[in-house]
Amino acid sequence: MAEPGMDNNLIHNAIISKVGIPRIKKMLDLASIRQKITAGNMANVQTQGYERRYVDFESELKKLVKPERLAGVRTHSSHIAIGRQRDGGIKIHSDKSRSSESPNNVNVEQEMADLAQTQMWYQLGTTLARKIFSGLRLAITGGTR
Repeated sequence: MAEPGMDNNLIHNAIISKVGIPRIKKMLDLASIRQKITAGNMANVQTQGYERRYVDFESELKKLVKPERLAGVRTHSSHIAIGRQRDGGIKIHSDKSRSSESPNNVNVEQEMADLAQTQMWYQLGTTLARKIFSGLRLAITGGTR
């Protein structure tokens, strides 16, 4: 609990946002979305005409590690955009390719590999978050529990 009169936004802006938690949260969100999409693909492996959906995980991760820049706010449609604008979030793609051997374009082996990779990324994110919070706890308590 924060001290009386202590602004929680101040704590967030001064500590939490400076140690990488927002980026780790975005990485965990990305892994979660990818897992849900892959599970949906697996559930529709026998659905006639189903188009495999996917997230370009590597390009989405690259967006996370780019340094943040100031973005201006457009108050009128004729104003010029300044800085990096919001990209609308994670892009989900549809695979339009077709295979003559199956009712759709879902490859179970590829989906299983994607699930395994996603699980590793999620474990990495949770490990990083745990280490950051352990470091913060150590700094706050001065090494005592």
